[in-house]
Amino acid sequence: MKGKPKKVGITASGKKAKHGTVAADPKVFPFGTILDIPGYGTATVEDIGGAIKGRHIDIWFSSHKEAKKWGVKKLKIKVLSKPQNSKQQKKKMEKKNEHSKK
Repeated sequence: MKGKPKKVGITASGKKAKHGTVAADPKVFPFGTILDIPGYGTATVEDIGGAIKGRHIDIWFSSHKEAKKWGVKKLKIKVLSKPQNSKQQKKKMEKKNEHSKK
């Protein structure tokens, strides 16, 4: 057995799925990335999916009927913010410390 079984309604990031929850490829859109999706609104990447690769996303809906009504769409989404990884944060702090020493 590989780890614990997934709890229904809980995302891979450990949060409860709700309106505004998106699953994405974490190599493209890491957890915490905030997206503006035309016709849907603002959403946060909080989950992954085995079939979700590259620039595809999966938007959470409260029912299968609602998801089917939305359908499959090809949209231009806007990335509002991406979380900084630890390397970026470390470089930023080093740069800040460097400037404060001058």
